[in-house]
Amino acid sequence: MAGEAKKRLFIGIPLSADIRAYAERVIGSLQGKLSDIRWVPAQNLHVTIKFLGLCEDSKVGEIIEVMKAAGVYLPLRLEVGGVGAFPSLAYARVIWMSVKDCSGEIEKMYRVIDKGVGRLGIPREKRKYHPHITIGRARGKHACVPENVVKEYPDRKVLNADEVVLFESKLSREGAKYTVIESISSGEGARNG
Repeated sequence: MAGEAKKRLFIGIPLSADIRAYAERVIGSLQGKLSDIRWVPAQNLHVTIKFLGLCEDSKVGEIIEVMKAAGVYLPLRLEVGGVGAFPSLAYARVIWMSVKDCSGEIEKMYRVIDKGVGRLGIPREKRKYHPHITIGRARGKHACVPENVVKEYPDRKVLNADEVVLFESKLSREGAKYTVIESISSGEGARNG
């Protein structure tokens, strides 16, 4: 509808306290090795499922229904660790921590969400899904991440994820502030955040 209020939305998986602390330690270590990076604040760290962009308020209920359908893949056992960059280490725009799911359940969850929101008019992703935690973004066009730096972070930690969350992202000069709109938990359907 013309003139309808819109929210900047994305779907993600929150981090447990121990994984958040681990990511903070990695960021703290990288801060001394990489320059011209805007680091993500600890409270904003999450596993990215899908960025939805500006969405009309009237679509929120339908997005939540799509998330409920994807919730059948919860809980997830994910391995977090290792550092990389999009689109490449030499021309890094996004610095990330890797997320691996040997069972492939997160990929199935992503496909249900991507197809479901696609039916709502939200553009489908053309690139292959690559689960990750964004930990930093280049301040300029890109940064260079030396390969020897990446090799310093081989440790992996287990994230037992039992919820998927619809977040609203509000941008300001101080950075993005995320608010939980809805959380779908393992085995319990929807609950308000």
